[in-house]
Amino acid sequence: MAINKVTSATSVLTTANADNAFDNDSAVADTLIVDVGAFLIAQGSNADGALLANTGAWTVTVNGSIFSQQSAGIDLASGNAAASTITIGTDGEVGGATGIAAFSSATINNSGLIAGANFG
Repeated sequence: MAINKVTSATSVLTTANADNAFDNDSAVADTLIVDVGAFLIAQGSNADGALLANTGAWTVTVNGSIFSQQSAGIDLASGNAAASTITIGTDGEVGGATGIAAFSSATINNSGLIAGANFG
């Protein structure tokens, strides 16, 4: 189990196409924590703010920002047999063309902001 913590000092901004701001993964369940004041931002086409692979359940806590200008803020990949948990704290923001694209089972707890430009 890998714990991936993003702080204001380790925040990521990508500008290239297909360059996700976050796509770390291990062979088992993983954790992603985005602290207050921290961010994961992808500006290129086909680039997610955070791509969560299907290798195990994810536990995600967002107290900062995850954003994609042209794709999903958070993309939970399909084919994950385990249920993930995504928590957006009061200071947390997730946004993009699609706010959260949950292609696998997930519980989403939102006390912050989730926004997307696409509907459907």
